[in-house]
Amino acid sequence: MRRADKLALLSLLAVAAAFLHPAIALLVALFFSLFFAGFVALKLLRIDLSFLELACFSVLLSVLLSTHLVYWFSLVFGYVTHAVLLVFAVVSAFAFAVKDWTLPKPSDGRALLAALLLFAL
Repeated sequence: MRRADKLALLSLLAVAAAFLHPAIALLVALFFSLFFAGFVALKLLRIDLSFLELACFSVLLSVLLSTHLVYWFSLVFGYVTHAVLLVFAVVSAFAFAVKDWTLPKPSDGRALLAALLLFAL
């Protein structure tokens, strides 16, 4: 099994664990809606970005993608926890199509920290 498949399977297992307890669901929702969805989309598009750009665009794209996907899925299934977790399962399924999970080397840790703090505000 490839490393990429192991990471995608781990994300599916996280979604499955989210059905067990609301606290686990909250942590999984934060991870998926604030990072993972955008990261998978950028890796599927094979856009060559630096580490800082990848981190920032993953956050931005994750918020955009996850909110739109949750909205459209909630129109079909109703706005319930299962619909939100179904969105995350779909994103995890797309993670199996990612061929290259390698990250670029960070060039400056201070710039990354400043960018993440800017997004946190």
